[in-house]
Amino acid sequence: APDPNETHPAIAEDYSAWLRDYADTYFGIVAAAIRRHDPHHLFLGGRFAVNTPEAVASCARYCDAISFNVYADVPQHGVDLDAVHKLDKPVLITEFHFGSDDRGPFGKGVVSVWNEAQRGDAYARFVQAAANDPSIVGTHWFEYVDQPVTGRLIDGENSHIGLVGITDVPFGGLDRKSV
Repeated sequence: APDPNETHPAIAEDYSAWLRDYADTYFGIVAAAIRRHDPHHLFLGGRFAVNTPEAVASCARYCDAISFNVYADVPQHGVDLDAVHKLDKPVLITEFHFGSDDRGPFGKGVVSVWNEAQRGDAYARFVQAAANDPSIVGTHWFEYVDQPVTGRLIDGENSHIGLVGITDVPFGGLDRKSV
C-alpha cells in the first residue's frame, strides 16, 4: 500500500484501526494474565519510549497507569499530556536523565547540558514540571550509576548520566537540588 497521505486517507484510517486492535489485543491479554495470577498489584503499562495515540489509549483502557520514558527538558515536551489527560489515568515517567561531558565517561546521554551544575538545575526543573501536572504521579531517573568509560556490555553506551560515578561517589550538582 502507498504511504498514508491526503490522496489516500482510507489507508491512514485502516492503519489506525489495525493498530488500535493490535494494541487492545496485546494489553488485554497481558492485563488478564496479570490480574489472574497477581490480582493485588498494579499493571503499570508498557513503558513507552515511542508511542502512538492508539497504543496509549489501549494502555489506558487495560492498565492502572501509563508509563513513558521521556527524554526532554520537561515532561510536557516529551509526551502529549493534553491527550493523556483525556484518558484519565495516572502517568509515570519511568526514565529521564541529563548528562554532561565535563567529568566521568565520554558520552553526554540522551539529553545533555554543559556541566554538572546544569544537570542539577535541569533535574529540578524537570521534577518540578512533573509535580505541577496532576496526572504525573512519579518520575524515575535513569540511571543510578554512570556507565563504564569502556561502555556497557550490551551496546557500548558510556555516558555520564548517573547520580554517582562508577566509584559510587555522588556528583555535586544533583545533591544540592530539591523540589
